Amino acid sequence: MLPPSMRSIVRKGHPFATVNERHLDLAARLVHEGYSFVGMMQKHLEAVSNLILAAEGLTWVMPDDESVAGILALDSEQNIVGVAIFGAWGKNGSFFVHLQHLSVSEHARGKGIGSVLTGMGRHVTHRDASMTYAGIEPTPATFRFYQRVGFDIQFPNEPIFFDGVPVLNNNPRFTCWATRPW
Repeated sequence: MLPPSMRSIVRKGHPFATVNERHLDLAARLVHEGYSFVGMMQKHLEAVSNLILAAEGLTWVMPDDESVAGILALDSEQNIVGVAIFGAWGKNGSFFVHLQHLSVSEHARGKGIGSVLTGMGRHVTHRDASMTYAGIEPTPATFRFYQRVGFDIQFPNEPIFFDGVPVLNNNPRFTCWATRPW
C-alpha cells in the first residue's frame, strides 16, 4: 500500500537527475542564444507581482519578510520574457519553497524558459529546502509542463503534506498541487 502522501498523485514527475541535467542544458543553450536570468530586487517584487496578477485577474498580498525572491528572464535585447516569484518558509527545521508566480510571454514559450525559471527557486530562496510546491490549474498542458520539470501532480482538491500535516489548496482556480521533492 502506498503511503498517504503518494495516494493522491495523478502524475509522477520525471526523475530528479534527468530534470536537473535537462535544466542545466536548457540554461546553457538559452544563455548561448542571448537570454539571461537575473534576480529581482526586493523592492520590485511586489510591483511585478501586481502587474502579473492584474493581467490574470487575481489578487495577492506579498509577505512582509525577506523570504520572497524573484527571477527575470531577459531576451538578447533585455526585454522581460519571463518571471518567477518564489517564497520560502520553514517548520520544525524543514524548509519549503512555494512557486508563487510563473509567467512566460507567449512569443517566448516552448524554448525552456519556464523550465529554467522553475528550477531556480531553491537556489534563490533556501538551498536546504526539501520540497518546492505550487498550486496549479488542472489542465493537460499544465500537468505536462510540471511533470516534465520534475513535479508530482496531485488530484484536484487533495492535500499535500508538510511534516505529516495535510494542507489543502482552497484556491478555486488552481485546485491541484504540484510538488517537487529535492
